[in-house]
Amino acid sequence: RRRVSPGAGTGLLPPVTPQLSLPSPGTTTAFKTPQSFATEYDGVTRTKVTIPLVFPVAGRTSWSDTFLASRGGGTRRHHGQDLMTPKMTRLVACFDGTVRVSRNGLGGNALYIYGANGWYAYYAHINNDTPGTDDGRADPRYVFAPGIKNGVRVKAGQFVAYAGDSGNAENTGAHLHFELHKNGAVVNAAPSLARAQKLAAPRPGAPILPELLPSVGAE
Repeated sequence: RRRVSPGAGTGLLPPVTPQLSLPSPGTTTAFKTPQSFATEYDGVTRTKVTIPLVFPVAGRTSWSDTFLASRGGGTRRHHGQDLMTPKMTRLVACFDGTVRVSRNGLGGNALYIYGANGWYAYYAHINNDTPGTDDGRADPRYVFAPGIKNGVRVKAGQFVAYAGDSGNAENTGAHLHFELHKNGAVVNAAPSLARAQKLAAPRPGAPILPELLPSVGAE
C-alpha cells in the first residue's frame, strides 16, 4: 500500500449514491466513516463516502465526475474533481480546519485544509496570473486571500484563494482541482460535492480586494 502526494492524479466510477445525511455546514455532527480504507496502488479507495461540505467555489462553476480518468498519457489517474470556473473566482474553505499552502509542479499554487473532522482537502491550480493576463506573475495578493498562510485556522465558507490555471492547467482552462483524503486514502469527492451547500459569496472572514469588486452596473 503506497501513499501518493495529493494532486498526483482522474476512469470513471459507476454512479455514486450518497451514503450519509448532510447536516448544515458549520455544525458539529457525528457521522461514521471507516477508520481505514482498502486502497489501490496509487492510494485510491473505491469506498463510497459522503461528508458534509460547503462547495469550495463561491460562484459560477460546472463539473462532471472525472475521478480516476486517465491523465498524463495513461501514466496516472485523476484523484480529484475539476470544478471549472473563471479566473479570480473566489474559493472558500469546504470545512473548518487549518491551512497549509504549497507549490508543486502539477498542482501549481495549492492549498491544503486539514479539517477538524479528520479529513483533509486539497485545492490545486490556484491563480498565478495578474488579473486580466496569463503572465504567471501574480502579486501574492491575487493568489491567496489576505491572511491565508501556514497554520491559519479557517471556517467553512471562508474566502481562502482565487481560482486560476497554475501548474499543469495552463492549457486546460481555469478550474479548481479538488480532492478529499483520510488516513492515507483519496476518495471520490463527487458525492460530497453533489450534496454540498453552495454559496454565492464567501461567508464573512478574509476581506476582498476593492479593485476586484464588481463596478456599479456590472454583471
